[in-house]
Amino acid sequence: MLGVSHTVQGESNFPGTFVDPDYDTVVRDIISSRCIDFVGEEGGDHSTIAESITQELLGAGHYLNVEPEDRLQHGIGKVHDGYKLPSASGGTFDVLRWFVAENEKRERIWVDHLVQKTTSTGLLICGFYHAFSVAARLLDRGFDVEARTYLPYDKLCSHKHLPALVVWWYRTKSRMEKWRHKVL
Repeated sequence: MLGVSHTVQGESNFPGTFVDPDYDTVVRDIISSRCIDFVGEEGGDHSTIAESITQELLGAGHYLNVEPEDRLQHGIGKVHDGYKLPSASGGTFDVLRWFVAENEKRERIWVDHLVQKTTSTGLLICGFYHAFSVAARLLDRGFDVEARTYLPYDKLCSHKHLPALVVWWYRTKSRMEKWRHKVL
């Protein structure tokens, strides 16, 4: 089980996607060191890094995008929505609301695919929000499961907040020093 940010999977039409050579290293390491014989992935419409690596290391027939092509056909409705709120630092920020029942339907399908296709040891790559619920689903079916996540925060975050954090820290430090001198 590998939970990731979708932006590192190499899906060309996913917003914010970027090339991360370390993700390539993680996927190769797991496939090689754990003797993986099948890789399932929550993917989109385009090929991914894991798909290419699986083809290279294991050959054809060892990879499947486990996401159903037609969610409605499987009774899966909207999986999330969201809204914006005003930010204290200016602008707005997103709040996402996840529909658990709809995501649970997707996860059941992913696990079914993985179980059907895996001969010995499988790897499922999905969004990190799903990692532990899918791992628990596999445990319930009697499998030994390792759950891993790859979230390269240093690459995912632009650190735009750092200047504000530094200013806050210096202001707080200055106030604390003034207060300390008054007390002492």
